[in-house]
Amino acid sequence: MNLEKVYAVDQIKGKVLVGYICDGVLYKDVTRSKHYFKLVKGYAIQKDVFYHLVKKGLKLVKIHEIDTGKVLVSSVPIWLEHGGIWTGQNGKQRTLSEKYMETL
Repeated sequence: MNLEKVYAVDQIKGKVLVGYICDGVLYKDVTRSKHYFKLVKGYAIQKDVFYHLVKKGLKLVKIHEIDTGKVLVSSVPIWLEHGGIWTGQNGKQRTLSEKYMETL
């Protein structure tokens, strides 16, 4: 498995690791207690990063909650159909409610 690191530029923190991509899958490790997006009851990925990865062939997003052990999986079409765009202190984010993600 050849994992490629994916970074975003956070307006406050600077360059931050988003996750790893391999064979069209984005692997994103999060801490639910810190990263869970309560407003949408799910998660977010910086909009520019998301669309850049889609152009590179992104097909699935796998979010691993380190503190719970849960893995949430969703396809790019689900993110596009059921997700939204939210603008906040970290810039524009592509969001998706957990209810549209499959739990592994």
